[in-house]
Amino acid sequence: MIPGGAVAGDADGTAVEMNPGQLGVLTGFSSALVVDHWGRDVRRPGRGGGLMLGTPLAFGIALGAGFHWLRPTQPATVRDYQKMQLGLGIRLGRGAGLGVAWEHIFGAGADTTNSLTLGLGLRLAPFMAVGLAVRDVGRPRL
Repeated sequence: MIPGGAVAGDADGTAVEMNPGQLGVLTGFSSALVVDHWGRDVRRPGRGGGLMLGTPLAFGIALGAGFHWLRPTQPATVRDYQKMQLGLGIRLGRGAGLGVAWEHIFGAGADTTNSLTLGLGLRLAPFMAVGLAVRDVGRPRL
């Protein structure tokens, strides 16, 4: 849903959606409001809006949260639905983080589902970062 989103790089509020491993390397509170609107005649998945937040807590632990209102416009897709996310990340060192995010999808016309996203973020140098995100762990096939 995030145009141009990346699983590695500078950590911000979008980490709960893109790579929860990046939550562990947040240096302060971050938020992101994403709006991706297309008319019904444009066939694009994942359209809608979302608010994502991330903040470090204590002892290298960080918390992330997100709420999305999604409006898919592809043929044979469900009507509008919502997604709620909660994420937890831990700092593994100066430039490394490990995290997990729980996603709950619900709304009219959509089956209620839950899944996990696992993430790892590594900041190897100011100019080099590597990220890995394993999405939809435990999500049933729709």
